[in-house]
Amino acid sequence: MKKTLVTTAIASSLLFAGQTVQAEESAYIGLQYNMYTVGIDGLDDLEPDGLVVKLGGDISEHFQLETRFGRSLSDDNVDGAALKVDEYIGFYVKGGMEFADMVFPYVALGV
Repeated sequence: MKKTLVTTAIASSLLFAGQTVQAEESAYIGLQYNMYTVGIDGLDDLEPDGLVVKLGGDISEHFQLETRFGRSLSDDNVDGAALKVDEYIGFYVKGGMEFADMVFPYVALGV
């Protein structure tokens, strides 16, 4: 049930984000590759990787809202311990300022 709900949410977000990107140039969609590392005493590091879809848009000149949905691309096993990121969901508010029409340094707060 949980996987069905997450899959439906991701598919719906991609559908609506695609329409938003076409309607306004302030909205965006992107992909992010993550490499995780977890160290546990007495074991080698566990290092799975993952892929995240980012959807966002401007709410003002200096603030943006962003949502991220992700999953593991692979898991990692070490001495009987395994690590895999099943789902990754995040919601963020980003604040920053554009410089020279190319660079947008920002601070992100989220959950």
